[in-house]
Amino acid sequence: MVQERRPGYLWALAVLHELCCEIRPMWEELGSPRVEVPGIPPDVREAIVRQYAPGERDTDPRWLIEAALLALSENRDELEEQRLHLAIRALAAAGLEPGEPLSAGDAYRQGEGTFHIITTNAGMISVSTLGPFFRLRNDNARGRTALRDAGFRHIGAELGATEFTGLHVYFFGRRDPLPVNDLLFYWQD
Repeated sequence: MVQERRPGYLWALAVLHELCCEIRPMWEELGSPRVEVPGIPPDVREAIVRQYAPGERDTDPRWLIEAALLALSENRDELEEQRLHLAIRALAAAGLEPGEPLSAGDAYRQGEGTFHIITTNAGMISVSTLGPFFRLRNDNARGRTALRDAGFRHIGAELGATEFTGLHVYFFGRRDPLPVNDLLFYWQD
């Protein structure tokens, strides 16, 4: 019986947070319900929740509550700039001759996104603005090693394909859950 009523309770918690209240004790009393997304590292989960919750109309209320309970973040623009400089230095130190980073909007000549593209002598690398995450356009072992050694997480095929169930995000006319790759490296015109 409680399971059937839980979604209503969760919506009530989300509304209470928006209106006035500290909801953590009530959320904990309900058993701290979260949407389970197996295989997602905590830093990836937090970055995506910070960026996309509350999401679109059909988003599961547990995502809204999780976002509400996150600690305040530091200056995102400053961190993004620091990470980008760190990535450039790491790639240069590995002898990959990185070019000037291009934002997703500049790279596609319109719109905006959550990543920068860095062209190297071994191929293109995308660096997320949401956290220390990167993806490779080809099998660039030196780039992967250089960025991992600098503290970045590689978003490979398996992790990148993992869908964020219940978190509906607008993406080229659709409002559905998206995989990690599309969320960390999002572009919209």
